[in-house]
Amino acid sequence: TLGTQQGLAQELQKEQVGLQEERRGLAARLEEQERRLQASEVALSGSQAEVASLRQEADTQAALLVEQGERLHGLEMERRRLHNQLQELKGNIRVFCRVRPVLPGEPTPSPGFLLFPSGPGGSSDPPTRLSVSRSDERRGTLSGTPAPTTRHDFSFDRVFPPGSGQDQVFEEIAMLVQSALDG
Repeated sequence: TLGTQQGLAQELQKEQVGLQEERRGLAARLEEQERRLQASEVALSGSQAEVASLRQEADTQAALLVEQGERLHGLEMERRRLHNQLQELKGNIRVFCRVRPVLPGEPTPSPGFLLFPSGPGGSSDPPTRLSVSRSDERRGTLSGTPAPTTRHDFSFDRVFPPGSGQDQVFEEIAMLVQSALDG
């Protein structure tokens, strides 16, 4: 009948309007998704370019690290060679003299008993000589006068006076220890 057909036509028209609205909504969502996809593609290509740049930088840094490692090894070998050459020039045998301090209860030696003449460079150089005086009051001359004071001079690679500490001694022999460790 005509009324049924008109009702059906109205329903179809409503359905068509609903479908058109749904289509517009889907078209808007599609457009939004396409914009997001395009933005993601731009970000992805930017990230890929950044990754490529970082990989190139990492390769450059790795090559530099290898080069610096080789250079460091070469410099270390040169340092050892020069250090050993310096030790050989100084001589393989060293003689040091360390005068210990007077212990409590010991008599204090007379002034001038031990003298530490300046090193070859003057008073700024560490002493390398030691002069020991000896007066034997038990001995005398035939005339009864005391025997003259005898002085003995010694030469060393380095002399450490009584006030020298362990740190000064170690500082002097540290190069020898390093040479022994280097082989």
